[in-house]
Amino acid sequence: MSPGKPPPRTNFRRNLRVPVRVEVREDAGGSSHGYAINISPTGMGLQSSEAYKPGLSLQLRFSFGASDQSVELDSEVIWCMRDSDLSPGMIYYELGVRFVDVPSDVQGLLDSFVERTGCDQGGNDLHDLRNGSREKG
Repeated sequence: MSPGKPPPRTNFRRNLRVPVRVEVREDAGGSSHGYAINISPTGMGLQSSEAYKPGLSLQLRFSFGASDQSVELDSEVIWCMRDSDLSPGMIYYELGVRFVDVPSDVQGLLDSFVERTGCDQGGNDLHDLRNGSREKG
């Protein structure tokens, strides 16, 4: 797979059952917010109103579900693509990031969160949720 291209949708989208709002900061000092589409122990799929170039270093700050515990992780943008079908007239971007140099205590939190929420076990993808086809459960 070439750098900067997203993997096939069936491989990267998973229903994030617990909403995770993510603060995204660039090394240059810019800041924006996005929402996690999926999360794994090694990276995250994000939805943002900002486009980011593959290879760009970002710092992500987020909390796990209802927890007040916030973590900050360095990450690298692997791919970014425009996604205008979320809301008519609005432009959003989806991006995949890889976590970089995750401290062992934070890695434990990530592993537990993913296992507890089933974020990496399949389920509905974001497009299914947009179209109203959501599994009951």
